[in-house]
Parts: sequence; structure tokens; C-alpha cells
Amino acid sequence: YRNTIATIGYLKALNKKNTMILRASYNRYFYNSQDTSVNYVFKNNIGSSLSYRNKWIGGRLSINFLFGEEFGMNVTPSLFSRIPLIRFGTFNKIQFEPEISLFIGSESVEYVSAGSLSGHMSGSQQELTTKDVYGLLNMQFYLPVCLYIGDFDIELGYSLNVPCTQ
Repeated sequence: YRNTIATIGYLKALNKKNTMILRASYNRYFYNSQDTSVNYVFKNNIGSSLSYRNKWIGGRLSINFLFGEEFGMNVTPSLFSRIPLIRFGTFNKIQFEPEISLFIGSESVEYVSAGSLSGHMSGSQQELTTKDVYGLLNMQFYLPVCLYIGDFDIELGYSLNVPCTQ
């Protein structure tokens, strides 16, 4: 396994219909250090999100501040839906809850130059350039089917990630 995450959070409905929800959370990441060549620079995350939903569709805007050895920030707008498939009993149901999210944040991109066109640099004289870039990092399509029975729920889903980094 790679990591364990401890989370504490707060959720508050901002209106009587519970259609607008504010969330705040703190995550602490504990990494399994079997691979010593990987340096995990973010060990903490403070995040907040604001969601609005009606009966079957909603939107969410999240912001996360990651810190540890370095500092990072990302913004995630999302659209989601809740589509009932089967209802049984008073509160029991099976629901399809698709979601699409865009992960917008910063990344450091390293460019390596192996030589010049004039031939004045040898292969051992590589030039390394680092550039900080802010933009779309990833698109995620999440397709879960959820079973709700009373206070118990279970979710089975498929996630498709489309990297958009440089």
C-alpha cells in the first residue's frame, strides 16, 4: 500500500432545504516509505467546498491548500447528478450518481535540452529548465452505483482520469 489518510471535517447546510452545503476539512497523509526514491512533499491538506444541488443535479466548487515541504493549491469545479434506479421500502434505493470534475492547479514542469542545433553541446552537457505552470491538470469522470438501506450505504464505481498536464 502507498498511504493512509486521516481526515476530520465539518459540514453545514446553509439553507432550510439543504440545497446549499458548505464543507471544510483537514487531511493528514501518512506515506509508506518502501520506495525511498519518491519524495512526498505534501503531507497536509486544508480544503473547503460549496455545493448547490436540486433534486437530481448539482455543482460543487472546492479549493484545497496542500503543504508540507512545499505549498500547493488546487481548485476543482464539479457537476454531479443523482438518478434513482430502483426504490424499495420507505427510504431504500439504488441510485446512479455520475460526476465530472476538473482539477485545476499548479505543477512544476522540467524541460531537458540534450544539445543545441549548432552541435556545440555534447550529450553530457544537458541543460535542465524548470517552469511553474498553473492550469488544467486532470479531468475525472466518476460513475458510481450506490445502494442505500436505512443508515447503511455501499458504493461501487468506476473512475476514468484524463491527465492534462504538460
